[in-house]
Amino acid sequence: MDDKFRHECGIFGVFGEQDAGRWTCVGLGALQHRGQESAGIAAVAGSQINLVRQMGLVADIFDEPALDRLSGDRAIGHVRYSTSGLSEPNSAQPFVIDHPGARLAIAHNGNLIDALSLRRSLKQQGILFQSTSDSEIILHLLAHTPGKTLTDRAITGLSQLRGAYSLLAVDQNSMIAVRDPWGFRPLVIGKKQDAWVFSSETCALSELGAAFIREVQPGEVVTVDATGQSSRTLGDPVRHHQCVFELVYFARPDSIVFGESVVAARKAMGAALARTKPVPQADIVIPVPDSGVFAAIGYAHETRIPYEMGLMRSHHVRRTFIEPTSSNRTHGVHQKLTVNQEVVSNRRVIVVDDSLVRGNTAKYMIGLLRRAGAKTVHVRIASPPVQWPCYFGIDTPDRNELLAAIQSVNNIGDFLGADSLEYLDADALHRSIQMGATRRKYCDACFTGAYPSDVNPNGPRRTSQVG
Repeated sequence: MDDKFRHECGIFGVFGEQDAGRWTCVGLGALQHRGQESAGIAAVAGSQINLVRQMGLVADIFDEPALDRLSGDRAIGHVRYSTSGLSEPNSAQPFVIDHPGARLAIAHNGNLIDALSLRRSLKQQGILFQSTSDSEIILHLLAHTPGKTLTDRAITGLSQLRGAYSLLAVDQNSMIAVRDPWGFRPLVIGKKQDAWVFSSETCALSELGAAFIREVQPGEVVTVDATGQSSRTLGDPVRHHQCVFELVYFARPDSIVFGESVVAARKAMGAALARTKPVPQADIVIPVPDSGVFAAIGYAHETRIPYEMGLMRSHHVRRTFIEPTSSNRTHGVHQKLTVNQEVVSNRRVIVVDDSLVRGNTAKYMIGLLRRAGAKTVHVRIASPPVQWPCYFGIDTPDRNELLAAIQSVNNIGDFLGADSLEYLDADALHRSIQMGATRRKYCDACFTGAYPSDVNPNGPRRTSQVG
């Protein structure tokens, strides 16, 4: 088992560019950290939708022959991981439907908490499903809900949903970008020349050379078509619950997420951790690469203890939380982490990471440091203990598999083999990320159990697959 939550997914779209498929490939490459199990692009040329989707990485799937098949002036793309150990080609996105009056494609990031009842209702209408993904429910709602335009069908159909969804949908007339009213998952708008660009994160806009315009707001349906851009509201306004784990771990450090600099937020978390959970005597601060780098920089700066790279990570090994089996993940951990003995030998070491879920990687890492001669190893985590599963687009274990839900902090430290273990508390976390003039609302249910909607946190975590 690995120490991290599994990433959800990443989506990217381009409207109004003859090389939309190739531009989308560039965007997906920048979002590869959000899912490495499968990738796909659907490009629209007139009334035809050209689709390429496979298991694997973006660079492996989209060679020149594949890109040549993606003709069209609008395209959407998706990167994904497999959930619950499953690795199913038919769950790779985008999903495409060819229905009278509704030939369209969708790419979705999120999870629906009412997926079973919606699926049952659609099946009773005679609709057939090809996968177990929540995203296919959304596809059928957009295809079969009455309405003159894709936007009309979205306003009516998506109002039935409960849960997390940031999504892109495209047909021969328009493209829409939608965030659920809670705003769990990020989605931003960019512009390059005359083309509109949509992305899960701003880092992909930067790689494409597109200018960041703004976020898609929670509960907003943004439409782009031949007449330009327009916006409508989906449902009644509700309190926002943006996922705090996007800032803690998921998002790429060079992104702006929910209006916050990810780098600045993680440094602030590390600094807050240093103020609230200091180590009395230490020689160096080291990060768990790459996830703990900026929190460790913040911790070292606050304490004025030297920052060093005591652990090295191979960037040529797939990320362990994405591997479809536990044995593959364990092997991946052993491959990707090595210790810099010259840095840690005969030193009192503070190890900083962003989060700790099940502890196996951390236990292995501490063993490496001790064998390399570290005098003491103190572990500091720049987020609170993860005690509750997520139902809104992150593939987490059931509650009885979460280490902090069943063990005390002292017991976890003993299990890891650390001299001490401390976490950032929830109040300090929120103070670290709410640094702008506007106080933003975040979902921290994985830390606190305060869910924004009725769920059964002690029941089975997954009813279907995350989009």
